[in-house]
Amino acid sequence: MDVLTELILRNIICSSLGKYSRYYFFKLTGKKKSLNQIKNQSFLNGLVGLIVFVSISVICAYIYFSVF
Repeated sequence: MDVLTELILRNIICSSLGKYSRYYFFKLTGKKKSLNQIKNQSFLNGLVGLIVFVSISVICAYIYFSVF
């Protein structure tokens, strides 16, 4: 069970969500960074991934409880 939780939290949410969120942010702001440069910064990817995940969760909960 711990392995499954670790895979979901660390790899899918933190790494992937943080990596692609940072990549698209840099792409929207016009800064040239490749995905390989962003992939090497795992701490920042994890931090951004958690912030984005919590933000999405709060927005979904707000919409769910305000509509229903």
